[in-house]
Amino acid sequence: MKPLTPVLLGGSLLLNAALAVVLLRPTDPAPPPSAAPAPASAPAPATPEAPLAGAWGRIETREFPDLVARLRAEGFPPEVIRAILLSQIGESFAARRQALEAGANRPYWMDPGNRGAINLEWLKQSREQMALLRQLLGADAETSDPMRDLYQNRSFSFLAPEKAVDLRQLLREFDERRTELFASSPGMMTDRTKMAALEKEQQEAIAALLSPEEHFEYRLRNSSSASILRESLSAFNPTEEEYRAMFRLREAFDEKFQTFSQSGPIAMNEAVMRERSAAEKQLNEQIKAALAPERAATYDRLTDYSFRRTNQLVERLGLPATTTDRLWETQKEFEQRRNDIFRTATPDQRTSMLNSLQQEAVARVGALFAQPGHLEAYKQHGGNWLQSLNPPPRAPPR
Repeated sequence: MKPLTPVLLGGSLLLNAALAVVLLRPTDPAPPPSAAPAPASAPAPATPEAPLAGAWGRIETREFPDLVARLRAEGFPPEVIRAILLSQIGESFAARRQALEAGANRPYWMDPGNRGAINLEWLKQSREQMALLRQLLGADAETSDPMRDLYQNRSFSFLAPEKAVDLRQLLREFDERRTELFASSPGMMTDRTKMAALEKEQQEAIAALLSPEEHFEYRLRNSSSASILRESLSAFNPTEEEYRAMFRLREAFDEKFQTFSQSGPIAMNEAVMRERSAAEKQLNEQIKAALAPERAATYDRLTDYSFRRTNQLVERLGLPATTTDRLWETQKEFEQRRNDIFRTATPDQRTSMLNSLQQEAVARVGALFAQPGHLEAYKQHGGNWLQSLNPPPRAPPR
């Protein structure tokens, strides 16, 4: 679990304290002495809130372990116990928090001083509070987040429950260190070398925790190569077997041309860029070779960047799914005709021929959309080829 930011923690503590007051306040206050006694009536039926009403007087204690035991004995649910503990722990940090706020609350026209040190102290206090909460409540200290739980269940489903707990703890520790690195770098000028070294250390720690088979399954689901591959295959919908085969090829490519190395960012000079471009073409051919022939043809089309952007636009506009295929076929037809013009026409003929070709293409594409605004949206999302049919002439060099 990532550490709470100071603002979020402060708001959470106030909200939780209010929740605790509402839950613990007696629901039936005693009438004033001058009031006449109410007529006798049948006892009220028991309700689920009965253990909560008026219980704080016999529960309150400054000893946190005793407080947890008493709250559980009274039947408080884990979410309420967690809220009460957060409020009480926050009060115990009040003096330190006020001292920090006094140092940071300088007039707006004055420099706030060492912001990195202030941020780190906020983090330190937040971590101490969360560490104390985990020590007191164990697994109940973690908030329930359905989306996070769904993601982690998908990401760690191949692991035994005990090892999944260890992996979550490891990732949380590195998230805290990563947050600390950002907090200590005012102005977002984070040291890339330190960030790359931390990422490398995390990957080594994961590899040491998991077996080789488990580590591969983890990378298959959670690595940067997996994220890049899944995004590129969003329209292709691969089978699991196809995805696994493509992942091995993609991971090998990324290991060679990773963005960060142990010594820092790789210098993407012209030679490296040419090598990467050639290797990327080779990767694409290797992936197609690993697929069945009919799937390879589909892959070539559905993984094209322009096709994917067009497909996303068509879905967003609510147009028939066949619109994407028709736009793709139209694009390939006009690009082939443009190439034919460059191959057969003289320079004097090209200008008028390309201009006519572009006008025809715009008319054909516009007919596939229901509204004029859709055509303009397409030009920005996959339809840049319309402009490349007849690019403006280059200015002569000075």
